[in-house]
Amino acid sequence: MTEFSESYSPSHITGFFSADNNLNPKKKGAMGAGIILKDGCITKAEKNNSEEIKIYINGVEDEAKTSRYVALKILKNEGVKISSNFDVPIKGGFGASAAGAISTALALNKLYSKNLTFNKLSEIAHIAEVENKTGLGDVDAISVGGGLVMRKKGGSVNYGSFDIIPVEEKKVGYILIKEICTKDILEDGKIMGMINKVGKEKLKSLLKRPTLENFMKLSCEFSSEIGLVDGKIKDAIEDVITNGGLASMAMIGGTVFAINKYDCLRDHGVLHETEIMFGRSHIIR
Repeated sequence: MTEFSESYSPSHITGFFSADNNLNPKKKGAMGAGIILKDGCITKAEKNNSEEIKIYINGVEDEAKTSRYVALKILKNEGVKISSNFDVPIKGGFGASAAGAISTALALNKLYSKNLTFNKLSEIAHIAEVENKTGLGDVDAISVGGGLVMRKKGGSVNYGSFDIIPVEEKKVGYILIKEICTKDILEDGKIMGMINKVGKEKLKSLLKRPTLENFMKLSCEFSSEIGLVDGKIKDAIEDVITNGGLASMAMIGGTVFAINKYDCLRDHGVLHETEIMFGRSHIIR
């Protein structure tokens, strides 16, 4: 029988952020805030008889640079088949690469008895994201513990500064309108300049009134002020607000997410529902 291990990671939607740059990838990251969601990723790691690393995303073989980076940092000539299956869209602003990276790290650590701590595994996944420009702070938010997470200083869990805003159990509705490549945004100096300016302002405002409702309001302002909201996304957000709900655009992805009265999103795309997750990535078996 093939030896295997499985692990789970929730996903994460960033509402607003600013880059916290550092030459040390352990200390480089993002400040901002986001919500941890129950729908996420399950990764299965299986031993094989070669030294080859094969990675499958939703059943299709993939280069998966971020997860591969994690595997190469943890393994020493061991072969493995890594299968990550997502409940959320890829390139939709759900921190999918982060969820894949941390769940891969956990599964490999268990499968090959590497005996690394959670924070060490999280740091490996964080560096993988930074080096491959697939994200800046999703791994760290996912690793903190769930709910509504504020990142007050960028960097991995060993260097950043985090806090959690107490919130109630809450359903979250979302529609994917288009895919956006995170790397394209992170490499655009003009957009990042605006993101850094506005993101810092929104974090200050959230610290003054740390509530879920204020987070949603500030996220909506952020997405509008940085200029990433196009016609369809703007229409969907405004429709939710008109109907008494709160909505914004996921960072970085063409997803509209909302709380409270969001059933009208059905008029703009395929509506999915999940809920805020109070927990973090863990081994299943």
